[in-house]
Amino acid sequence: IRELVNAGVTDVDAVIDSVGGEHDFESRLLTGWLIKSVNLDQKSFKDYLLDKLPWIIFAFMPVFALLMKLFYFRHDQYYIDHLIFSFHLHSFVFLVLILMTLIKSMTGFSIDTWAALLILIYSLLSFKNVFRQKWAKTTLKMMGISFFYSLTIIIVGMIYLGIAYTLF
Repeated sequence: IRELVNAGVTDVDAVIDSVGGEHDFESRLLTGWLIKSVNLDQKSFKDYLLDKLPWIIFAFMPVFALLMKLFYFRHDQYYIDHLIFSFHLHSFVFLVLILMTLIKSMTGFSIDTWAALLILIYSLLSFKNVFRQKWAKTTLKMMGISFFYSLTIIIVGMIYLGIAYTLF
């Protein structure tokens, strides 16, 4: 396929005919991706993804709030309360990441481990303060929320990468 694309053949049907493939949906999609891969400008694609990243993170805050609502369903808090807490916690994470980036750019010293530890401790203390449960229960619920949140980010992230790659 690389040789065909380098020779100027970029029509999906022509490439499929040249390699003797079938013209079904899956083959057309895969061949289109392969043709695009040969001509892909990785820096432009990276810039495209990074440009959309703030919107993606913003869109995940309600998901985090929903997970908290599911884990703390017996509390007398509305979804909006969890959403506000989600904004608060994500704002703290963004602040720490900004400070970490500034420190690294000014000094060259990486504080990634310290920043991750600070975020973890702050999150645990804020969950404990807001939901007023015992340490063990708070820790377990926070671990559960973090697991499902990470899983959701991975699944939706893979779907987003596929869609972004197709649209790019």
